[in-house]
Amino acid sequence: MRCPACGADHRPGARFCRRCGAPFDPGDARPVSAGASAGAGAGAGAGAGASAGAGASAGAGAGAGAGASAGAGASAGASAGVGAGAGVGAGGPESVASPSRRALAAWRTLTPLFWLMVLLLGSSGFVVFAGRAHPEHTASYELAAALFDAAVIAAFALGERRALAPLLGRLAAPGRSALYVLAAVGCIFAFMELYFLALGAFGVEELRFLEHYGAAGWPTWAVFAFVSGLPAVVEELAFRGYVWTRLERVVGPRDALVIQAAMFSVLHLMQLVFLSHFAIGLVLGLLRLRTKSLYPGMAAHAAWNAIVVLEELL
Repeated sequence: MRCPACGADHRPGARFCRRCGAPFDPGDARPVSAGASAGAGAGAGAGAGASAGAGASAGAGAGAGAGASAGAGASAGASAGVGAGAGVGAGGPESVASPSRRALAAWRTLTPLFWLMVLLLGSSGFVVFAGRAHPEHTASYELAAALFDAAVIAAFALGERRALAPLLGRLAAPGRSALYVLAAVGCIFAFMELYFLALGAFGVEELRFLEHYGAAGWPTWAVFAFVSGLPAVVEELAFRGYVWTRLERVVGPRDALVIQAAMFSVLHLMQLVFLSHFAIGLVLGLLRLRTKSLYPGMAAHAAWNAIVVLEELL
């Protein structure tokens, strides 16, 4: 059977399109065949009746002419029946999804995003509250939460592996993508410097993120790997990959760009960085939109995180 919205083929008995999420009824074709059969039967009956009447009242030549005329009448009847049946099938309520069914399809598409955010925010909240209760173990809590987040995001992304595969394939233009990465890192750096200068003008103290790693005795390479590399890969796969892909099916690419950036900023659970991380999410989203790949965003994200680590270490 074929999806009425996007034309994708599905096995008999499917209820929703795997490609676009549109609902449909496996029995869509029944009104067409029924209409065609009824019309053909009625036309054939009329033709047979006409032929019999003509044969009883006329000679051989007249009977042949009446038979030809009756055959034409039978053809016309069958054609009319098929046309009527096709009209019922095309205009019936099964061929186009109703607003309620479209809303249900959108809800089914977006519900996994809700649960993904619940799990990620839960792990971030655990780090905040556990870190306040036992500050000396904050680094360990953050490591545990990061590994948990990576496992959760990998599980969700696995369910969208076909849609995400093009974003994780080979870059079409590596040289141009590298220029985009440099431009993105430059934009993020300039914006963040101005942002934190503005915060300092209002008396906000400089934020520091790495003190507990030093207190826990982490080596420098481990700090770079954990703070710079791991979040870049995991968060790009989550927000510019899985979240964007799901949102785009319902609201389109432009709205998906804005919504994923807002979700990315909310995840960090720090009021002072909501605006800054929203801007970062927009820049990384534009990078994904421009290059059709997640790799440039991962590179830009990792580069910015590395700059943050270097600024604190130096």
